Amino acid sequence: MDLPDIEAVAAKVHEAWMEAKRARGVTSRKSETGEELMVPYERLSEEAKELDRSSVRAVYVYIPPADGKRFASWCATSACCAIGGKSG
Repeated sequence: MDLPDIEAVAAKVHEAWMEAKRARGVTSRKSETGEELMVPYERLSEEAKELDRSSVRAVYVYIPPADGKRFASWCATSACCAIGGKSG
């Protein structure tokens, strides 16, 4: 099974996070560095985007690919982890 691209899923994760915040009446959320996070994914800093990418990677670890290996074992050679320069 080919998993969706981490960057595309991270953008959706961010969108869903913003929708959940808005549903609770939150209109602004700042990072520890003061960056506004309630903006479209494309406008986030790389540091903020990496938080969403990390969330996706954390889930992908538990989804075995077709060969039965865990994500962490094949991720280092996959384009999915080239985003952000991390593996596993």
